[in-house]
Amino acid sequence: MLKALKDRPLTLIHFNQGIDKPSWYQQDIGQQKQPWMTVVATPARGKTVQHLVADSEQALQWLAQNSVLELHAWHSRAESLTQPDWVVFDLDPAEGRGIDQAVEVALLLRGMFDRLSLPCVPKTSGKRGIHLQVPLAKGHTFEDAQAFAIQVGETVATQLPQVTLERALAKRKGRLYFDCMQNAYGKTVVAPYSPRGINGAPVSAPLRWEEIDQNLDPAKFNLRTMPARLEKVGDLFEPALKNGVRLPRYDK
Repeated sequence: MLKALKDRPLTLIHFNQGIDKPSWYQQDIGQQKQPWMTVVATPARGKTVQHLVADSEQALQWLAQNSVLELHAWHSRAESLTQPDWVVFDLDPAEGRGIDQAVEVALLLRGMFDRLSLPCVPKTSGKRGIHLQVPLAKGHTFEDAQAFAIQVGETVATQLPQVTLERALAKRKGRLYFDCMQNAYGKTVVAPYSPRGINGAPVSAPLRWEEIDQNLDPAKFNLRTMPARLEKVGDLFEPALKNGVRLPRYDK
């Protein structure tokens, strides 16, 4: 997790009373700042927020001690806040549907990205969805990333009627939400290996592509099972942190 979170501002989700009680979001570390902490100032909407950067085991221990079960990371790093490291595709199944609804879309995207010679790293969201991340070379803006995500999303939605880019929940009508809008300054994605605040302590787990089929069960990737999995398969998220590519529309 520390490799993935290096230099990234974080949004923290606290569960001070346990997962059965309301949680609360924290962006500004504020008066909780400790002398040993690394923070990054993120200008936005006329103010500056002091975000925690988890750059040590001590930071992760502090988060655990303060009931932060979920860590959501920026797409960019402190030294280049306006330049994302990846494009993220968030495949969010409809209400009442499981991760199986996201599997078909993920596999379609893999084929599309293979044809475009784009690397792509999949992971579970830790809940019902799948996240795909395409690592980017330096120099892209959030506008670049979002425009590409929307272009891909619209292409997929024309091929699969069970997919929509409609943000309004009431208008999705049982279709999977292809979320392109997370590719914006200040938006976040749940960090790889972060637990989620639901029963069973599932983790947002990087995957091998051969694991993405109709038998995929996100609940089996959890705090109890992940140590042995990491020993077996290693850090499957690492490819998302290197070998960034230029988006196709930049090719001459």
